[in-house]
Amino acid sequence: MVFIPWKIAWRNVLVYKNRSLVIGIIIFFGTLFMTIGNAIVRGARIGLEDNLANKRTGQITLVAGDEDSKNIFFTESISPLKTFPDYPTIKNILSSQDFVQGFVPMSRGYAMLITDEKIALLSDEIIEWAIFLLGVDFNNYQQVFENNMIAIEGSLLTKGEKGILLSEDTRKRIFDLYSIWVFPKGQSINYDNLPEEIKSLQNKITFKDELVLLGLSGMSLETDIRVPVKGIFRYKKMKEVGFESYIDIESFRECFGYFTSSNKIDTLSKEKMALFHSSGEDGLFQEDGVVVKIDTFSGRYDLAGLHNKIERDKSQIKTENGTFHFVSIKLAPTVSIKDGIRKLHIVLNKSNINVNILPWTQSVGSLSQMAALSQGVLLALVLFIFFVAAIIITNTLIMATLERTSEISMMRAIGAEKKIISFMIITEIAMLAAIVTCLGVISGVFIVLILKFLHIPTDSHYMWSLLFGGDFINPIIDVKGIGLGCLEIFIIIFLASLYPIWIAGKISPLESISRE
Repeated sequence: MVFIPWKIAWRNVLVYKNRSLVIGIIIFFGTLFMTIGNAIVRGARIGLEDNLANKRTGQITLVAGDEDSKNIFFTESISPLKTFPDYPTIKNILSSQDFVQGFVPMSRGYAMLITDEKIALLSDEIIEWAIFLLGVDFNNYQQVFENNMIAIEGSLLTKGEKGILLSEDTRKRIFDLYSIWVFPKGQSINYDNLPEEIKSLQNKITFKDELVLLGLSGMSLETDIRVPVKGIFRYKKMKEVGFESYIDIESFRECFGYFTSSNKIDTLSKEKMALFHSSGEDGLFQEDGVVVKIDTFSGRYDLAGLHNKIERDKSQIKTENGTFHFVSIKLAPTVSIKDGIRKLHIVLNKSNINVNILPWTQSVGSLSQMAALSQGVLLALVLFIFFVAAIIITNTLIMATLERTSEISMMRAIGAEKKIISFMIITEIAMLAAIVTCLGVISGVFIVLILKFLHIPTDSHYMWSLLFGGDFINPIIDVKGIGLGCLEIFIIIFLASLYPIWIAGKISPLESISRE
């Protein structure tokens, strides 16, 4: 009994060629778009994690336990983060974990650019005039994130060097806001890098190789510092997504009024203690007071030797002893983010360290949300196309079922049960769908390979880079993705055939007699 419905179903597929062709074309293009769409979305998600989390922010971020904000990178809030607790202890713990590939402590904040020509008032709109800074030991950062950026002008920061690295986007914003074109200190102006709309204004703009920055802490101001511009950089991957600039961690701390590595507690001498305990101003000038006679140096100072000593002292400063806001962690390649967070909870709880653990999708804030929204819209578009196709398939099957009323009622008259009729109809659509789905998947895989080969760029705007997870369209397809896509297609086709099956089941044997 099972063999006969199969034979009848196959005969009906061949007999009703026009109907089969219409349904087949719809299923084919639905499968084609589903295969390509799933591959693009999957490639975008993997690309975004690889280019953003693996090469820029880390998959996991640690912040202070009393920190409420989860938006660490790419934030528009000028409110400072809570200072990170006891980084040296955290460093010792993370260094001993085999699931951690690397980590780097960082700080972030907004700073105002002070110029002679223009300064923004302290208001809610100050964010539009501020520069987003990441304070970091740049040498450590580059080691962890595999030298993820290149200098298009000047050079990158070296160990112990002070200065700021501006992204191309930040330099352009500074020009738009202040009419200042920034170039690296000690370098000549590279006029070839001036945008076309700026080249005609060379005589009207100001060129600077140093910046005076004023740290912002909520709605208050901190300290202004002068820093040299070491270079203009861009990322190797997703170069259009670069709103932040990098400054050495010691300069960042000075700018925002934090504890620096060079700050230290001094042991007071006997004379200084006497100064603190003196009663009144007269006590300062007593015979046993703190004012003493000293011998002056009458020789010559070796300026070159003093300069070398200062430089040696700078290189010996341990930046880890100062203040940080958060720690970016890069996991070992074989460790998932979920497992990494679970293991971190275990080791940190054992040490009674109060920190919050954030996955990169939370720490990058609105950037991840924009990317997820863009990719969701793309996937929703594919599903919408197939949903429309499912409606067309349903209508086509209903019409085909009504046209075969006499045939179905005759089968019922000679003893065919409802389940046999239902099985026959669903077998027809399943056989047709299986053949056409295979053709659609094969065609989709072929087009995906062509897209990968063409290396279509998406770096014209940062939104395109976020949508496709990189600077090129890089769809990724695998057996799991193909299987999931086929399952989605068969579920939709099955649902589309339920109503036609129900109609066929309502046809009685008397239909054939009444029509005769």
